[in-house]
Amino acid sequence: MRILFSILLILNVFSIESPDLNAVVTDNKGNVIKQIGAHWIQPASLSKFLLASRLTSSLKLDDMWWHGFYGTAHPKKINQLDYYLYDPIATTDEIKAHIKKLKKTGLSEITRTLRIHHLHNNHHQIGIMRQEDYECYTAYPRDYNIDQNCTKHIIKPGKTKYIETNGNTLRVKFLSRRYCPYQGDYQPSAVVNKPEYSVWVNPDEKTLEICTDNKQDVSVPLKTKFNSSQVTQLFKQLLTNEGIKTNKIVTVLDTVKKTPPMQGITSGHTIQQIIKKMVNQSNNYLAYWLTVQIDDPTPFTQYLSDGSGLSRYNWIDINEVENQYRRILQEKPWMKKFLPDETHPPLEDYHFNLSENRKLFLKTGALAQVRNLAGVIEQDGQPLYYFAISCLHPMAMEGACAGPIHDFLSPYL
Repeated sequence: MRILFSILLILNVFSIESPDLNAVVTDNKGNVIKQIGAHWIQPASLSKFLLASRLTSSLKLDDMWWHGFYGTAHPKKINQLDYYLYDPIATTDEIKAHIKKLKKTGLSEITRTLRIHHLHNNHHQIGIMRQEDYECYTAYPRDYNIDQNCTKHIIKPGKTKYIETNGNTLRVKFLSRRYCPYQGDYQPSAVVNKPEYSVWVNPDEKTLEICTDNKQDVSVPLKTKFNSSQVTQLFKQLLTNEGIKTNKIVTVLDTVKKTPPMQGITSGHTIQQIIKKMVNQSNNYLAYWLTVQIDDPTPFTQYLSDGSGLSRYNWIDINEVENQYRRILQEKPWMKKFLPDETHPPLEDYHFNLSENRKLFLKTGALAQVRNLAGVIEQDGQPLYYFAISCLHPMAMEGACAGPIHDFLSPYL
């Protein structure tokens, strides 16, 4: 009886009922061609394209955010050198290229100090809502380097009691799958949601709650604050690789962005390039970074609490999503280049087959139990249909929504 009761509990939580689909497709004039459901939805990363529209009206798209060495070093030895890390999408490879160019100028030693400058909103990521205080802002977490803000933790059942993350200590708590829904009086975000296990952060109790019935190691990516020691170690290693000696490396927190030098070893990206990467890669950290560049970033819109789509307090009508996307693409057709097309990897699950001369541009969005799509279908370069789709199901992230979304959209492809 106990086993039967456990099975019934699990079935009650992980319902195998049909997915709840809310979807609308319109023609170029906004006339509704087909609609299923009419509910308010959690937009998830669909918010990023709405944020992009606001950003293009609020920020200077050609404004350059740069990184690199302030000045070039011609002598073999120099007392002090400054490196600026203002660019939010600066990569380790780009920093490596700058150091290689520095070596070619003849420099062999920084006798006193290399100072690495950064801005507060570059790397000190702060959650929009309390549930996001521990989440990685990037949609593609990997082991820590300058490019990302995530650290992978390996949790060993029975051995790992506590973990340190983002300046906080979390107590590790293992639960049976049947107790997974219990999270207090609110629904926190799932850090990991896999068939084998789910991982949640309970900020009230300061616990990392792992729901699994297996005795296996669990991999959990969690947010990391800007760590000066890791950054200085990275620069020291890259300089050593090029044979440049350093005496001391320090990080400096700037309050104002400094203008790039007339002469220096620098590179950078414009606001437009940063917006494109934010939308195209669904990068949550860049959504936050861009939001704080706006003079008055809150409230984001009448309906949304943040532009990344992470907040569980975001709710918007499915028709409003379609209306917003259609309005943006009609008023600013050039913004279509920000959107991924049908070749985007997350769309492989849907197996869309487009008719000849038709093209699909869309933004995806996903949260635990939610899969969303919104965008435009074109023929010969002209808009034909606009659509917004949201699917809700306990196993949405495991493919339960792929079939219903495919069946709804396919007749218009």
